[in-house]
Formats: sequence, structure tokens, C-alpha cells
Amino acid sequence: MEPVLPNGSSVLVDLAARAWEPGQVIALNGGDGMLIRRAGQDDTGRRLMMTDNPDWPDLLLPEGAKVVGRVRCLASWLE
Repeated sequence: MEPVLPNGSSVLVDLAARAWEPGQVIALNGGDGMLIRRAGQDDTGRRLMMTDNPDWPDLLLPEGAKVVGRVRCLASWLE
């Protein structure tokens, strides 16, 4: 999710906010582990896992993936 969330950042996730709201940064459990992505939707209404990093493609939300919560805060080291 760079440049919004620099690699190695820690995030605070609101576990009570599990709604799929396009544009919001969310934590997902996709079966292969946790992901941080931006919620999106294509023209047909399918849910997309979007990224702010142009080097990574937007992907369809996998079957069985669960929204863990909304990312509310991030922390990263200044170096």
C-alpha cells in the first residue's frame, strides 16, 4: 500500500468497522494471511482489493476472504 502505508508500518485496526465501503483502507484475512488494501468495486458490483502502489494490480476479492476491520491509524519509524 505504499506510498500511503510505507513498508514496515504498524497499523491500528478498528475491529468493529467491518463494512465494505469503497475507498476505505481495510484489513483483510484472505486465507493466505492478513492484507491491507483499499476497498473497491468494479462496474458490475464485484468487490476489488485495490492498492495505492502502481506496481501492484487491483484484484478481485477472493472467495471466503473476510474483512477484519478498518485501518484507522498508522505508525512508522522516521529514519
